[in-house]
Amino acid sequence: MKKWIAVLLAAILALGGLTACKKDDTDTVETYTPETVAPFDDALQKDYTDDADKSAYLNALGETFTDVSETDGALFTVSEGQTGVTVTGYTGTAAEVRIPASIGGKSVVAVANGAFSDNSFITKLYLPDSIVKIGDGALKGMTALRALRTPLMGKDADASQFLGYLFGGAEYTDNGRVVPTTLEYLEIGGGMRVLSDFALFECDGLIRVTLPETLKTVGRYSFYYCRGLLAVNVSHLEEIAEHAFDSCTALTRMEFGTALTSVGLGALEGCIGIRTLTLPFIGGTATENTYLGYLFGASVPDFAEGYYPPYLTRVTLLEGCTSIGNYAFYECDSLESVTIPEGVTALGLRAFSACVRLASITLPNSVTSIGDNAFFGCLSLTGVESNAQGSQLSTVGVNAFYNCGTLKKIVLPMGLTALPSSCFAGCVSLEEIDLGGVTSVGKNAFYKCTRLGQIKVPAGTVFEDGNEAATRLLTETEA
Repeated sequence: MKKWIAVLLAAILALGGLTACKKDDTDTVETYTPETVAPFDDALQKDYTDDADKSAYLNALGETFTDVSETDGALFTVSEGQTGVTVTGYTGTAAEVRIPASIGGKSVVAVANGAFSDNSFITKLYLPDSIVKIGDGALKGMTALRALRTPLMGKDADASQFLGYLFGGAEYTDNGRVVPTTLEYLEIGGGMRVLSDFALFECDGLIRVTLPETLKTVGRYSFYYCRGLLAVNVSHLEEIAEHAFDSCTALTRMEFGTALTSVGLGALEGCIGIRTLTLPFIGGTATENTYLGYLFGASVPDFAEGYYPPYLTRVTLLEGCTSIGNYAFYECDSLESVTIPEGVTALGLRAFSACVRLASITLPNSVTSIGDNAFFGCLSLTGVESNAQGSQLSTVGVNAFYNCGTLKKIVLPMGLTALPSSCFAGCVSLEEIDLGGVTSVGKNAFYKCTRLGQIKVPAGTVFEDGNEAATRLLTETEA
């Protein structure tokens, strides 16, 4: 129903020149006071006093194994095979254990069934990339384990990969039961290219995960319900499957890189703590499902309001992004700032409509068109920054800035020659405008802009009906 109402409203506004604007001529500014958002709970049992403490802790986790030396091979029991040795046990008492890549001159290729089972004192365990096979329950019952580095999460590279296997689980649904609640840091080594579906399903004790640079794809629900996860490196990923990070409620930032080519529906659904997001494109790919709500589970672009994280305030688009599509940020009412790179050429229909907290935006010179209703109802928007002399903007749509009640100043480029109907209607705080090269102003383009105190227009500019405030000021200026 909401979808059809939105479509009908857009049609009425576009065709009717906003006849609703004629209800009254008062100069009342529509004020907007954002709702108070409750403080964010990290969903962790850690007592962080501030973000600096959190950052320090996360950085320390990321360097967990940098100072862990190889453990003496004599402290391991082994069995020999044709391809190398298998670690069958550990006889030492150290809390930090790093299995060497070779023992007695032979490569360590495997860890036997139950090799470290019921060990209650090892807190850090490093398995080298030389290991190509891990036995059932090799780490079962390691109740003190806080950090693990492993090239495998299954019997071998061809077997199903889920973390619980190492701790005696038979399937991924066992993760939450068998993975030690003490385990905070996981580093995946080896040459893994795909993180399997459900690999870390319900591993909600993990706080930081380091993925290998070789990893290109994370599978469906691979991080589902990792509620304690605060940091995961994703800048090198190429594909992210649907619901990959679903319900990772403690994540506060995600920084994807330019290598990313596709994101599945709901990849970040339920990530209610995200504050900042860095992306090479908006939506599923650069050309399909190009709206932000898609990442959070909205299957249609104009019905995304209830899916956005309530704390998402900043989005950064990377170089290489060329378009901001229809409904791209529609009704993302927590959004305060967006970084748009040079190279973006178009802002689509309702691209930022109803982004009621969006305070300012800078348009790169490359933008040539702003779609209908692009900033409709951006009640907090006070300025649109651009290089008027270098701007390539040539088209602005109907109602593009309608009801931006706090917008105060606009400088339009010389390449823009026409403003459509109701473009700035309802911008009751607009005080100053430079029309640049505009010589044709559509009906109601400046309706209710009664606070205009300064206007600059080219000679011969034609104003259609409904722009009395602008024409009156122009007349007074000429007089």
